[in-house]
Amino acid sequence: MRAGLIQVSSGSLEPSHVLRAMGVPYTSVHGSIRLSLSRFNTDEEINYILQKFPPIIARLREISPFVQAASGAKAI
Repeated sequence: MRAGLIQVSSGSLEPSHVLRAMGVPYTSVHGSIRLSLSRFNTDEEINYILQKFPPIIARLREISPFVQAASGAKAI
């Protein structure tokens, strides 16, 4: 995989106005991830993301106060 292919930016802590206009709940909007792909992305890059994302998402769900509130669990 070529160096520098993945870039991360929060841009803003404000929720996406597009997702809110679509009626996506506030807690879901704050847990959203946007991936931008182009015709220049390779299968290797896509497979890398598909491999790396599930454990990251699982961990974020473990520590999310929104998921804990929805399940009735107490936040630590």
